[in-house]
Amino acid sequence: MTEFDLRERDEESREHESLKPTGERYLPWAHDPVMAYEHLHRYAYLARHVQGKSVLDLGSGEGYGTALLARTAARAVGIEIDPQTVHHARLRYQGDHLYYLLGSVAEIPLKCRFDVVVCFEVIEHIRDHEKLLREVKRILAPGGLFVVSTPNRPEYRILEPSNPFHVKELDFEEFRGLLASHFAELQFLGQRVYCGSSLWPANRHGSEAVSPLFIDRTAEEFVISESEQRNPLYFIGLASDSALGPEFTGEVFLDSSNSLLKEKERVQREQEGTIRSQKEALAWRQEQVNQSRATIDSQEKALEWRATQISDLHNHIEELNAAHQSVQTSLEARIHSLESHIQTLDSDIQILKSQIRSMESSRSWQLTQGFVRVRDRVFPPLSRRRKVYDSVIRRIWL
Repeated sequence: MTEFDLRERDEESREHESLKPTGERYLPWAHDPVMAYEHLHRYAYLARHVQGKSVLDLGSGEGYGTALLARTAARAVGIEIDPQTVHHARLRYQGDHLYYLLGSVAEIPLKCRFDVVVCFEVIEHIRDHEKLLREVKRILAPGGLFVVSTPNRPEYRILEPSNPFHVKELDFEEFRGLLASHFAELQFLGQRVYCGSSLWPANRHGSEAVSPLFIDRTAEEFVISESEQRNPLYFIGLASDSALGPEFTGEVFLDSSNSLLKEKERVQREQEGTIRSQKEALAWRQEQVNQSRATIDSQEKALEWRATQISDLHNHIEELNAAHQSVQTSLEARIHSLESHIQTLDSDIQILKSQIRSMESSRSWQLTQGFVRVRDRVFPPLSRRRKVYDSVIRRIWL
């Protein structure tokens, strides 16, 4: 078993595991033609120059690039720090000379050397560039080739002012200085996606050389440009301690599916659909606003009616209060009069009581009471004799 058999392949599961797009790494199934052109072109270009060589792909990500290099390389190894991504690559891309290992590009978990070390869109994700370059020199065979790409910071910042996954971006002079401090021979390529039209020999007998012709857009029209105005969005550095041959020339990467234009049309359709939806939503919102205004008008009228009712109730309450005050005053006068009359009656009662006591204490009253007691004994109440007695007395008084 060699050190490249550390893949721990899952023989029971070969189904595709789709990674979720986060923006940190390119995924081939993402709907972004520009990003696809940028990433695939680098690997496709390099694949022509690694025939029969051993290649180490630092920051291999989803694995598509390492697999592309493995088509021509004698051996291709991808190093990736994320375990899930490594597992995904091992399941999706398989070959006799293709390997994916878990590890850091700043601490490469290998001791053998490689003819070519690739580092596409990785260097801006780490802060210690010197440590990375020392690891590359350690793992690179004598006279080997180091191919590295990086965003061109001034141009990149125009399109994307802030990338949360980038910790240290470089401009060209910083990039060149970094490579020059470790390698004797350098070449650089610029990369950027441009839309254009292609002309090529249809009879296949002519030269395949393509001469660039540039156009530009003024405020009013397209015009032919007299000079090249391409500003690289990315730089690709080729570094070695051996002389670099003339084979590393420029190249045009063509998309036969026209995905960029189709994507533009798709985005335009989506935007038109979104605009229609937003207009419909706006119309619905306006209808809701109109209904709300009608409701508010109705409620304001109801409030006005309520205010009138409340005012009438206040007036009625004031009338009731006035009537209540009048009745209360009348009742208080009547009560005062009755209280005076009661006092008068009490005074009369006291006089009568005094007279009764005087009468009861008199001699005549005592004689009368003695007569009454004798009468009741001689003529008991309710007796026949009493009835005769009462009849006689009434006659005498008459």
